Amino acid sequence: MEKNFKLLDCTFRDGGYYNDWFFDKTLVEETLAVLAKLPIDFCEIGFRKYPDSPSLGDNLYTTEDYINTLATPQDLKLSLMCMLRHFEGLSDHQIAQAFVPKKDSKIDLIRIASSLMELSQSIRIGNLVKDLGYQVSLNITHVSTFSKESIRKELKQLAGQNFSVICFADTMGNMLPGDIDELVKVTREYYEGELGCHMHDNRGFAMENSLFSLEKGMTWVDATITGMGRGAGNLILESMLIEMNQRFEMNLDLGPLLELNEKYFWPMKQAYGWGYNPYYHLGSVIGAHPFDTQKLLANRSLSAEQKMDSIKKGIRAK
Repeated sequence: MEKNFKLLDCTFRDGGYYNDWFFDKTLVEETLAVLAKLPIDFCEIGFRKYPDSPSLGDNLYTTEDYINTLATPQDLKLSLMCMLRHFEGLSDHQIAQAFVPKKDSKIDLIRIASSLMELSQSIRIGNLVKDLGYQVSLNITHVSTFSKESIRKELKQLAGQNFSVICFADTMGNMLPGDIDELVKVTREYYEGELGCHMHDNRGFAMENSLFSLEKGMTWVDATITGMGRGAGNLILESMLIEMNQRFEMNLDLGPLLELNEKYFWPMKQAYGWGYNPYYHLGSVIGAHPFDTQKLLANRSLSAEQKMDSIKKGIRAK
């Protein structure tokens, strides 16, 4: 049995929500070298947006100048993500100026992220970027917050479009297998291209949901090293690779990745505290945004009862 899907690591993009995208260059280069030796199809090394003030780490802007300073393995494809809100109000020319033609860049894939209700704008930007020679993914966020009827209505816009993949993000971390099944069925009414998933681990279901998505015909899966990512984090890359090693008899050498964890990522996890816990689970069940819960948990002076009350009150106040 062979691996029949694409695995994308987005540690430096999603993980930046904990360290403001300040990743040491040595860490980045060592990580890229390790990932290149594993069955990982893309490494998303950051966002792409225009500089702002105060500026944050390099992996938030991920300029071509920054990328060109990195020692990048030839056999590992690179990707960037663009949030639609960072390009709102800009002309086609201004959007195109945020990128260089693909022939002049080490980047292979650009992912455009937007809410379902902003899909038309995401399609517009995606086609502009595609004209520059890049592979393009449309990443649709917050899908669990919309009704089946709203999803069907908005996804009609995908008819006739041709992107490398349409990726669905479980932003709230509260999707169940039944939700994924319905999402795939509705999408297939209008779009026959490749589909992908980005699962958050708020309820501890990131692995189960990712594997179920593959069973339902999705062919792209996101993961991060140690699950590093906003809120409870994401599908844990190491766990996914262990599953792949077993299911596809790949005989992978995971030693270098685990050494990388011990050197860099496990100490960061101890410092920042991402990963599943009951507060993220509670927030997910009642509809709290994981970033709000993350900010709440950063306040070490609150008791457990105060944290629970804050999560519940925050939802009722919306």
